[in-house]
Amino acid sequence: MPKGIEARLRKGLPTRTLTPRNMVFPYKIAFNVVIFVERGHVESRINMKDYTLESNSILLTSSGIVLDSLEYQAGTRFLIIAYNDSSLFASMNSRSAKIIRASIYSPLYLPIRKDRMERYRQLLRVILHVAEGGPDYSFRKDIVNGFAEVISGGIARIILEKNSSAGSEGRGYELLREFIALVQENCREERSLEFYSRKMCISSKYLSRVVSETSGKKAYVYSHNGATE
Repeated sequence: MPKGIEARLRKGLPTRTLTPRNMVFPYKIAFNVVIFVERGHVESRINMKDYTLESNSILLTSSGIVLDSLEYQAGTRFLIIAYNDSSLFASMNSRSAKIIRASIYSPLYLPIRKDRMERYRQLLRVILHVAEGGPDYSFRKDIVNGFAEVISGGIARIILEKNSSAGSEGRGYELLREFIALVQENCREERSLEFYSRKMCISSKYLSRVVSETSGKKAYVYSHNGATE
């Protein structure tokens, strides 16, 4: 990672120099990441699993993943947004933001329509312009937060559409998303699996089995690490 980039990100400062060309792989990502691919395609390997990001697609990941490689051809156009858990993006409490957070227990790949990608590109340009306007920009936080909510609403809609069309995820994935959302809201005060199983009106044994089968991870890993591992 280029010197100084992590410090700027942790302070919520924008940077245009975080690119695959100046990253050293493999690298454990300490931030939540969203990749928008507008043109071309990106080949990535995350947690030892290969992902191909085609034109007009989005990849969402939570912090803690290991990025083994990220490659793209000349002419590829994409945007990477990295944000920490205390940023505006992570602290949004809308229904759409909760849907997104509960859906990225593993990297989530979302193909989208070209017209939607164009709208996101325009919105992201506005966010970047305002964010780089400095602390004296009038209503800077409110403006960025408003546009971020619009983007998160669009992404949440795509997630719901994907889940609806797939149909095969079943009850297990619904319970996993509910569990992760509860952990994100309560992990500072509650870490016991029994607390979350009572909230969900199921037994802790059943919850543990469902989480393990659908995510490949033990339930206590989520409850003890705030659903970030």
